Amino acid sequence: MLEKRMRNLERRFSRLSNDAAESTTSSSDCGGRGMLLDEDEAPIKHVHVGICAMEKKSRSKPMKEILTRLEEFEYLRTEIFDEQVILKEPIENWPLCDCLVSFHSKGFPLEKAQAYAELRKPYIINNLDMQYDLQDRRAVYNTLEREGIELPRFAILDRDSDDPS
Repeated sequence: MLEKRMRNLERRFSRLSNDAAESTTSSSDCGGRGMLLDEDEAPIKHVHVGICAMEKKSRSKPMKEILTRLEEFEYLRTEIFDEQVILKEPIENWPLCDCLVSFHSKGFPLEKAQAYAELRKPYIINNLDMQYDLQDRRAVYNTLEREGIELPRFAILDRDSDDPS
C-alpha cells in the first residue's frame, strides 16, 4: 500500500516539476527562491514541499520514511513547518511552499492550515476538508461504506442524534 502511495506521489511531483520547469522566467529574475542556473541552460525551479503537522507527527518514523523517499528526487525540497510557527505565527509568516502536506492531530489548528492553503494556493496532497471527517468515526464509517470497502461488524453510539435508533 505504501508503494502504491509513493508511486502516486512520484507522479504528482513529476507533474509539478514539469510544470515548474516549463514556466517562463527571465534570467534576471532567477535569484528567487528555488531557482538553479547552469551557464547554458534555462533556470530549473525546485518544487518546495511544505510539511504542516505537529512535531509528534512530523518527526514520526512513517513521516521520516516519506521524507527520505521525497528527498531522492532531485528537484524536490522539503521543509517541515516548525510547531511554534504553526501554533503562534499568523499564516502570512508561514514558510512558502509549492506543495502542502498537512496532517491533523490533537492541538493542530486545521482552520489555520486551510486559511494558509487559501492564501498561498499550494498544490494540496491530502484534502484538508476531509480531515474533519477523520475526527468523526461515524463519517469515517460512512465514507468506507459508500466506497464499498468491507468493514468488520461495528456499533456506534450516536449521542448527537435526536433519534438514538
